[in-house]
Amino acid sequence: MADITTTDLVAQYGTYYDGKDKRDRLYELVRVKSETDMVASSITIEENEYQAAESEFTEILQGFQKGWTPKGALTFKPRPIKLGNFKIDVEVFPDDLKNTWAEFLTGLEPAERTQWPLVRWMLEKHIMPKIQEDWELKEVFGGVKTAINAGTPSAAGANIDGLRKQINDGITAGDITPIATGAAATDPVAFVDQIEAFVDAIPQEYRDKPMELVMSKDLAKRYARGYRAKYMTGVVVGGESRLEVVDTNITIVGVPSMIGSEKWFCTLKWNLKKIMRNKGNFNSPQVTKGENPRGVQIYSDWWMSIGFLIPEIVFTNDQDTL
Repeated sequence: MADITTTDLVAQYGTYYDGKDKRDRLYELVRVKSETDMVASSITIEENEYQAAESEFTEILQGFQKGWTPKGALTFKPRPIKLGNFKIDVEVFPDDLKNTWAEFLTGLEPAERTQWPLVRWMLEKHIMPKIQEDWELKEVFGGVKTAINAGTPSAAGANIDGLRKQINDGITAGDITPIATGAAATDPVAFVDQIEAFVDAIPQEYRDKPMELVMSKDLAKRYARGYRAKYMTGVVVGGESRLEVVDTNITIVGVPSMIGSEKWFCTLKWNLKKIMRNKGNFNSPQVTKGENPRGVQIYSDWWMSIGFLIPEIVFTNDQDTL
């Protein structure tokens, strides 16, 4: 149950309501948006697992001879991405706001509490933004899937394996070869040099492709400052502007999900997939009465995940590998 705590309101303003709608005086903390999703290509599927395969043909070219000398083999490797099944269950008792400063969020008519102003306000200002924030800060990069304990809500960050674990599992399996960089340089110019050396170590056939080098916002800011100092030119991080790695088609992107991490990675955009199942009500939570007729329940469930199709073409450094 999501408790409505009015203790501080009552302590400050008393059990008093002046009849005015004061929604323009209600403020909330800034919520983090799902920025990491933007570096992925998005698709919607019918199933709860995206079943893809990697195909490869071995060396085929040979010198001429009159005899028939077949050469070359085609192989397929399954590359599934399992979707996580997410939900929200929220229950509130709007009557908790009666006789408080915030009583304008309740209503006497209609008597149906699911239609009181509190419900829509919570959905727009808190519930939907909080879903995005929990996904960005706890699941998409740092998530580690754990078993569900029946009857106990799982923690955000325990419902899929996020990108950090996927990369590190790929390193352990030998599918991803990290590029040795050492710890991120603290001097901005040295950090630009470090990133340029990292990019130079990416195989040539991929280094010339358009890719986004994804890192924490703090590291992206460090790169921007170093870039200005090294090349004596202005740059903008965020918005429509992208920060380049000189003489390449690679740009720097800072995301909130990687806060505190010194890992960075890049891959071709089609290789990183954000996947949602088209059955679910992610964008339209349901609102119903609770078992207690004075309670309001808000719920939604959906399937989604994010993952790499071919780990061999994920290029990353050798930090934050635990």
